[in-house]
Amino acid sequence: MKIGKNLLLNLSLACLVSCKVPYGPPQIEKCIHNAENTAECSDLRKPKEEQSYTRTDLINYICTSPKDEEKLYNYCANLRQKLIECERK
Repeated sequence: MKIGKNLLLNLSLACLVSCKVPYGPPQIEKCIHNAENTAECSDLRKPKEEQSYTRTDLINYICTSPKDEEKLYNYCANLRQKLIECERK
């Protein structure tokens, strides 16, 4: 299960940052909270061998539901598209 979460997390992050497009999203740490009160994380800014890891220090971490994360991503993607269209005019 842990390997599946890491693979899913890494694939989704790779898709988001692989395209070099104007105003692309910044590379950030993404984590999935576990039942053991830990988180499986991925951070493409780190060296390849350190990109996937388990985080146990979750004090002061912000958690967002997948639906709210999707809403925020879509909002930013929409603003990005409007900015690109505005610059073309």
